[in-house]
Amino acid sequence: MLILNLIRARKNLSAKDLAKECGVSERTIYRDINAISKADIPIYYNNGYKFLTDAFLPPLNLSLDENLALYMGLNSEDVNSQAALKSAGKTALAKIESLLSETIRDDYFAIRTHIETHNNQEEQG
Repeated sequence: MLILNLIRARKNLSAKDLAKECGVSERTIYRDINAISKADIPIYYNNGYKFLTDAFLPPLNLSLDENLALYMGLNSEDVNSQAALKSAGKTALAKIESLLSETIRDDYFAIRTHIETHNNQEEQG
């Protein structure tokens, strides 16, 4: 899945780039690309690996910790100090939160509320 996510997220990755990101040999990447192709996932190479379509990919399933890390990153001072990034961060977060699985949704929002309350208390105190 790492190779699929890397190719989906970053365009024009070569076998060498993928091998470095995955911590494996280029030969392993070529075998994995072959397996991906045999699994009827439409992959091709044109100045890097690409998918013909993303329709075959499952939705992104992030863990609770991964979602919280994104929340905290998108609400960081660095992001919020720049108007364009602050706006983009808010819309990105709304998209991410709309896709939360039922298994983590309640925990995510409970922890998020706790973080927001803690941050507000620090700002006031």
